[in-house]
Amino acid sequence: MKKLKNILLSLLFLMAFTQIKAQVVTVSGSVNNVVDAYLGVKNALVASNNWDVKSKAAALLVAINTVPEDKLSADQHKLWLAYTDKLKFDSRHIS
Repeated sequence: MKKLKNILLSLLFLMAFTQIKAQVVTVSGSVNNVVDAYLGVKNALVASNNWDVKSKAAALLVAINTVPEDKLSADQHKLWLAYTDKLKFDSRHIS
């Protein structure tokens, strides 16, 4: 019985740890999500798939909004601000 209790506690600890680890947002991961979403919009536009373009544009907007701007360096933040408004405008209007 004690062994079962230890196994259950270990599983609970492991599940809690993976949940916390999954919530940590990295700059490179979120920027990669933006690039992937942007390429998804581009590919849907090339394929002339209107419904796919709309959904991919909405996904792009979500990806843009999840970039942690407070974790960017000064140069990265300046570059990000130069493009983010245009990307948000276009993805909102496409979706």
